[in-house]
Amino acid sequence: MKILITGAEGRVGKAFQIMLQNEEVFAFSKQTLDCTNRYQVTRVVEQINPDLIVHCAAFTNVDACEREPVKAFMVNSLALTHLVEAAGTRKLMLFSSDYVFGEPSVIPYQETDPPSPQSIYAYSKWLGEELVKYHPSVYIIRTSWLFGGDGDFVDKIIQKAKETDEIMVVDDQVGTPTYIKDLVQGSIQLLQHPPGIYHFSNSGSCSRYEWAKAIVSYVPNEVYIQAGQTISQSNVAKRPYHTVLSNEKWKRVTGEDVRNWREALEEYMEGRLDDGF
Repeated sequence: MKILITGAEGRVGKAFQIMLQNEEVFAFSKQTLDCTNRYQVTRVVEQINPDLIVHCAAFTNVDACEREPVKAFMVNSLALTHLVEAAGTRKLMLFSSDYVFGEPSVIPYQETDPPSPQSIYAYSKWLGEELVKYHPSVYIIRTSWLFGGDGDFVDKIIQKAKETDEIMVVDDQVGTPTYIKDLVQGSIQLLQHPPGIYHFSNSGSCSRYEWAKAIVSYVPNEVYIQAGQTISQSNVAKRPYHTVLSNEKWKRVTGEDVRNWREALEEYMEGRLDDGF
């Protein structure tokens, strides 16, 4: 299979390249393909003529999106129209976020639940979905709290644990940590099933405070995690308080289950331990 990947230098893009190394992969970073440029997108797709386009490029710094709304909508919304137009009848896979659900819910969100975005980042991701969701060959995969690469939440907690023995983490944001490796594997499995909107995360849920405690349990030195509350600040995006995604649709179509986030975290942390953190 011939596959075009955007966002090649990001964590998800890199994971797809590793997982698809036996396929004919053409990977583009933002330096080699500007997805907001319709001409560039069309030209590259025509030249490569891929069977599948995996769109991993995105503007994911949620606070920066508040400061740069035009860029947020250009990258997370408008670029998708160029990709879906260039894709034609080819399969196109792209990724969205639990942030499209801004209202807290104690019941896991289904794909059919109405979005309620409450930040520029969330609106840009939701609008991107709306602009392409009726294309017959599009897979839109919403996910949450990704980990498994440099600069993620796990990495930040580990770095802080090296510098101090006490870390404050909010306990009023609840979601599901999702291992990028599992997301990529689960996404690839969907290619054997009908296109559409899917949710994929690891199973279970926790607060960021509980997640941080689980992370430092693997750190060799003793670190105390202090629970705090989210404080609203100007130029800082509003965070969803309780947005757990339901995997039931994914499990129904694939016939498989999804492992718990703690099991996925254990595998990832053991790998980091082997590398000396």
